[in-house]
Amino acid sequence: MEKLKKYVTRKNLAYGNLALGIITLILVLLYFTAVGNASSLSDMQGALSTMRNMCNLFYVVFILLLGLVAGYAFRLFQMKDKIFANSVLFGCDVFALVMAFISLPAVQGIHAFTKGDLGKALAYSGSMSNSGTILVLMVIACLISAGFSIYVVFVKKTEKIDVQNVKEDLAQGVKNAGETISKAGESASQNVSKMSDKIKAYYQTEKGKKNVLLIGAGALVVVALIVGVSIYNAVKRTPIDLTKQCEVSFEGVSGEGQARISCEPDYDHTNSDIEMFVNDVTYSVEKDGKLKNGDKVVVKAQYSEATADSCKLKVENTEKEFVVEGLEVVYKKFAEVPKKVSGQFESEAQKALDKYLKQEYTDSFFNDDVSIESTKLIAVYYMYNDYDRSGEAYYLYRASLLETEEEYSEKFVEYYYVPITDINTREDVDFKNLSARMLYMYADELSDQLAIDEFKENYSGVEVVKEQPDGKIYKEERIENAN
Repeated sequence: MEKLKKYVTRKNLAYGNLALGIITLILVLLYFTAVGNASSLSDMQGALSTMRNMCNLFYVVFILLLGLVAGYAFRLFQMKDKIFANSVLFGCDVFALVMAFISLPAVQGIHAFTKGDLGKALAYSGSMSNSGTILVLMVIACLISAGFSIYVVFVKKTEKIDVQNVKEDLAQGVKNAGETISKAGESASQNVSKMSDKIKAYYQTEKGKKNVLLIGAGALVVVALIVGVSIYNAVKRTPIDLTKQCEVSFEGVSGEGQARISCEPDYDHTNSDIEMFVNDVTYSVEKDGKLKNGDKVVVKAQYSEATADSCKLKVENTEKEFVVEGLEVVYKKFAEVPKKVSGQFESEAQKALDKYLKQEYTDSFFNDDVSIESTKLIAVYYMYNDYDRSGEAYYLYRASLLETEEEYSEKFVEYYYVPITDINTREDVDFKNLSARMLYMYADELSDQLAIDEFKENYSGVEVVKEQPDGKIYKEERIENAN
């Protein structure tokens, strides 16, 4: 007990309150620093770090208050040292401790949030109501306790303090302050006058003029540097080009083409704020989905100007022009097929028909008595296939045939068509494998118009390129041979 009395002295407790006041002031300064940083998105990480330090200082204040309250309780109730100063400081420290104890859960929640433990932070969120007011009351009580300790240590020192002494000291302090201010004003005026005379005398010398000019020039340079650096830091912005690294590829059919945009702006990848800004940038192309080869398109970047300002970014080149190329060209109409491609269609179709008829009738062992009298192109059709993006042309023919027997000959007509498929830009048309097909018609009397109607019924939706029916009716004609 005697050893405890040796350390728990009035002076030591007062020094403890002084330390409490200093730590509390640091806590207040950190608070304003955190608030200032939190207003800037780019400094949010620094603000969280400052708040974490504030929480650690709060724990120090809490432990210090526990010690001070215990110390004053020991002097008041164990040592019976019930002087006015001890009572005042004990009351202030008890009040501050109660406020700290009430706000402790809220501080623990903030501390958890600064460390990224959101689950724990949410668990303490219910205790955060009115915590700001309670913390302010704790700070005020700590500062009052520290101020009164300064009065005890440096003003009254070892004298006993009572209420009357405090009132007299305050009154005397006000009077002394007035006299001190008056004397200080007179003294300052005299000192300024003397100093002015000395400066004038020194300035009259050659060395004085030279030194004054050097000092003045140096001061101007320093001031200019400070002002310049301040202005530069205030207006400095990091440039970022949003479209320089953009690449665009085009796919699909010309007239219905789509753009595939890939943009990766060059920036400081260690800066999380700029990374967030870049990830929020979107790119678009006008008429996307309706592009054709040769079009000039502009890739446009859309971004948040508010975020760019908060990150102090100077956004450059938000648009970049590209020429559409590489889209597949398709022929939806026969007229769109280039002449150098379609110019061979009719002659190659005729060759395919002649080859087919020769093989079918002339070269056949059982049909060597059938001859081909004539063939006639009566219609041309075209169809575009969306599925494989290619076209097909159909050439419809009338073939007049003569079959000769020993006793008679028969004339008859048949209709054939030659399909030309895979008309596109991906590959050349394969003319070598063209083959004719018979248009089967079950009627005694045939005509070009009947053949046209039959074909169009089988191939609905075709484009009519050409139709030239002759209007005649054809039927099998038997001719008796003279013996």
